[in-house]
Amino acid sequence: MEALFERVESEMRQRTVLLWGTGGEEQWRIDLSDSPVDPRLPIIRQIAGPITVTQGELVVVNLDTVTMAAQFADSAVDDDKDIYGSSIELPNGDYICTISQLTDPEEDRTHDGPDFHLQLIAGRTSSWFEVAWSEL
Repeated sequence: MEALFERVESEMRQRTVLLWGTGGEEQWRIDLSDSPVDPRLPIIRQIAGPITVTQGELVVVNLDTVTMAAQFADSAVDDDKDIYGSSIELPNGDYICTISQLTDPEEDRTHDGPDFHLQLIAGRTSSWFEVAWSEL
């Protein structure tokens, strides 16, 4: 696991990956937009990081997918994107991704909205050097 996180952190410095802890092992609902979070929704925590799109898409996956791709040569992080609908077509370029967690996994849900809101806007920001919100 340590070698995996070293690789992920290297990719984050190159702006090809953003990885963050969710606070629990759940199925999360993610909203993607170029607009900020709906002001009626609570923001439990929020962070912004850089991502560079190089092949016309952004793929959102969970840590299980990343670890499978790291363990097996015939596995890739985008293997199941068509099944899970986790591929987002975007023009190539640099983006600032603001990640807002809208539900607390330790508490009861307080709304019917998404668990996470990802806001993507064109631009650049400082690279991440470690996995955000992670205790690993």
